[in-house]
Amino acid sequence: VLAQSGYLGTIGKEEAAGLKFVVDEVNAAGGIENLGGATLQLVLADDKSDPSLTSTEAERLITQEGVAIVFMGPDEVAQALVAPLADRYKVPVMALGSYDSKVTDEQHPYFWGGIGTSSYPGTGEVYKAFLDMVITDYGQAPKTAGLLTYQATDIQKNRQEILLPAFTEYGLAPVYDEVHPD
Repeated sequence: VLAQSGYLGTIGKEEAAGLKFVVDEVNAAGGIENLGGATLQLVLADDKSDPSLTSTEAERLITQEGVAIVFMGPDEVAQALVAPLADRYKVPVMALGSYDSKVTDEQHPYFWGGIGTSSYPGTGEVYKAFLDMVITDYGQAPKTAGLLTYQATDIQKNRQEILLPAFTEYGLAPVYDEVHPD
């Protein structure tokens, strides 16, 4: 559920392009090996930068489309609405970009907030915990992953100390590992 229009449309289009890249890479490599080569399908819903539509679309994707994971944008109001849905349906939701600390402080076990900007020191732990949950729920780690880190923030340190060692631990091969200079 990513804005393709409205005030978050530019960000949502970039996030959708990133997810499409991952889906294409996994499918081109033969799909998900432990599921007999099953391919991934990206189902995109435009929330038009409207938090209530984000919530409605997330619930529709879970209950009607049967998605296994929901990715959503950085709108913090929308995150407060979607986090309880993730828990109710036991479907992981990853908020791309900033997140509302009040939502994560409420301890929604199926909601994961990413960090898109600052030097938040727990970013690596958040992404590693998300990877741990996916592995626990599905029984096997993905084979590949992509990293885009920013040189001037603590995520670069998290990349070295947490994320890359976690990739090694789970046998993940980074297919995209770029350090952005800004």
